[in-house]
Amino acid sequence: MNSRTTILMLSAVVIAAVLSGCVEELSDHGIETVGPTPQLNVTPSATPISKITPSPLQIPALEATPPISDMTLSDYPKLFGKDVIIVIGESANKTLEYRGRTFHRSPYLPWMIEGSETIAKNLYNLTGNTPVIKTDAELTERDRTECNLILLGHPLQVMLEGRPPDVNTVITEIYESDPSMTKVTRNYPGRWKGVLELFKNPWNPEKHILIVSGSEDRGIKAALAKLEGVHEINETCIVVECESEQKEIHHEVDTTPALAGLLEPYISNITMEDIGFEVTKTDEVRSLTGIGKPNVPFLIKCFKIPGNSYVGLINVTFKNPVEINNIFIKPVQPAMMDSAEEDCYWLNYTPPPYTIDNETYASHELYPGREYKYRPYTDDRIQEGEVVVHIFPIQYIPADRRIIAYKNARVSIFYRVPVPEDDYS
Repeated sequence: MNSRTTILMLSAVVIAAVLSGCVEELSDHGIETVGPTPQLNVTPSATPISKITPSPLQIPALEATPPISDMTLSDYPKLFGKDVIIVIGESANKTLEYRGRTFHRSPYLPWMIEGSETIAKNLYNLTGNTPVIKTDAELTERDRTECNLILLGHPLQVMLEGRPPDVNTVITEIYESDPSMTKVTRNYPGRWKGVLELFKNPWNPEKHILIVSGSEDRGIKAALAKLEGVHEINETCIVVECESEQKEIHHEVDTTPALAGLLEPYISNITMEDIGFEVTKTDEVRSLTGIGKPNVPFLIKCFKIPGNSYVGLINVTFKNPVEINNIFIKPVQPAMMDSAEEDCYWLNYTPPPYTIDNETYASHELYPGREYKYRPYTDDRIQEGEVVVHIFPIQYIPADRRIIAYKNARVSIFYRVPVPEDDYS
């Protein structure tokens, strides 16, 4: 039998196998023959059609979605190209009809609706997809599991005094379900600071969630502004701060009224001759209140600053020191009932005993030791704020019965004010 005859016989065998419906797979070439399947309205002479599948090299290359563990904010907006819901707090969308006009029940919150609309427009321009905007109360279980979510607003941990609860409860729910997450609070990330955080959807790991939040409204607005260029950021969570300008003011303060406070007989045995110059007590003079400790006078000064300021640093420097020896500053005594109260309510009242903190009075350290403390009172809703500074120009060394005081002080206040906002105002 020659080779020609052999080839003809093998060909006949292959043809017979195909006609009889045998299954054979030629995976090395990406060709797969499908076995016989009962077919309606097919004549017995019909031959099943082979199903051709392309080899791996022939599959069209689609833009790959990064693994969840490798995702960063750089993948926005690619990860939110479809099935997207922007979620805001229910309070942000409440309105009131009055005399044919519509008003927001929460006048500070319309900007949040505008912010969500800005995100939607930006996503449409970048991806061609138009997201849906819903409140947290409108979000369904199906939305949670089938959609990518952008959560805009404050979590419940941010309590705003005198403000409506513009809370996004979905953010709160996620924080409560994952204790490892760093939660946005009144103190974190801080005033004027916002947070952008990307992570997998806890209800469906194949979907994604982006939180746009902050400790204050300005922080959220800063995060919204950052979101437009977020594709350049290779992190999953960032803190952003609103743009601001540095300001500073300086005040010269006469601190001698505190020395005049020492002339009170219930405070010390000092005299005007001991001080050596004229001093006058003012309403700004107070004294320390630690029971049994030296009743040292100090000053309270108030300085005006813009209401929307953020105080970064305050510094007090003293000038023109004065040293006075052989002075005993009396200890603060417990409060006592006056005679009228004693007659009416405390017939058996016994005044508290004389109290002195022996450890403090045996010390050679300066008391009170600190030179100043301060507290700012500012808010974005008020036009004028203030900084209250407690100045301690008198330092007492109890064991030595010696005073080191200062006639003057310079108060420097460094603060920032936000740059006027063009959007979400």
